[in-house]
Amino acid sequence: MSDDDAYERADEMCAAGNALFVDEQYDEALEKYTEALALAPRHTDALVRRAQTKLSLEDAVGALADADAALEIDSTHDMAFLRRGAALLALKRPAEALVALEKGEAVRGAPQFGGLLRKARVALAESGERRQSTVTTGTNRRRT
Repeated sequence: MSDDDAYERADEMCAAGNALFVDEQYDEALEKYTEALALAPRHTDALVRRAQTKLSLEDAVGALADADAALEIDSTHDMAFLRRGAALLALKRPAEALVALEKGEAVRGAPQFGGLLRKARVALAESGERRQSTVTTGTNRRRT
């Protein structure tokens, strides 16, 4: 199978996963996204959608891993930042979540970041944790 054929087949698996996700058949959706990634491991949309599915299944660690993998491939994928932020919030890491969400909002300025940004700011204030800033150089990130 050529790379183009594999990617096209992965798109079909993602579409099937999306339909299952909408029907709240999360385990089955997860399987479809995983099948898509077996065909096209750098398929960022499959990674991001699988991250969302893992969040729905309360697997924040797995969701964070998928979001981070998507960001390694495409450091401007706004939805990967959204999923990263949601996973970090679920893991009770509000300072890191806020950084991820602000980066995602800066990429796109999409309204879907508003609710999670507010939630992250409240969680950070309640935690007493210090706000982080992130210095990014290429794909290497360090906290300051």
